[in-house]
Amino acid sequence: MLTGKIKNQVDEIWEVFWTGGVTTPISVIEQFTYLLFIRRLDGIHTSNIRFSELT
Repeated sequence: MLTGKIKNQVDEIWEVFWTGGVTTPISVIEQFTYLLFIRRLDGIHTSNIRFSELT
């Protein structure tokens, strides 16, 4: 079970989706997963840029 900081962050994101009109849990999970995927791609891209600047 999630506790502490991560749980609070997930709850805040869930609240934003809920107040934004996304009310079905499946849709929230789908959008949340998409955001995590995009965040990971951005991290990889940033890492590649930093590596290319060093070499």
